[in-house]
Amino acid sequence: MKAPDALIVGAHLATAQIFSKQLADAWVYVKLVSINTVTIPDYYGALGVLAEGIIAPSEWEPGVKYKHDFGPSREEFYIA
Repeated sequence: MKAPDALIVGAHLATAQIFSKQLADAWVYVKLVSINTVTIPDYYGALGVLAEGIIAPSEWEPGVKYKHDFGPSREEFYIA
């Protein structure tokens, strides 16, 4: 079975952690993996080096200043 070139995943934190662990356990090599929730510190805390190299959008970064018009605000995201 051939691995895909890229995986783009939308998941809650716990699901993202499980998915990442299973991907590593199965020794599946993917050139690009993007998961929307990996910017949450708990993701890296739970996975350690398995989290390295996985990218994500960072629209909820503390230093970002923009007009919020869709989805959770930065404050709402970090409260959850």
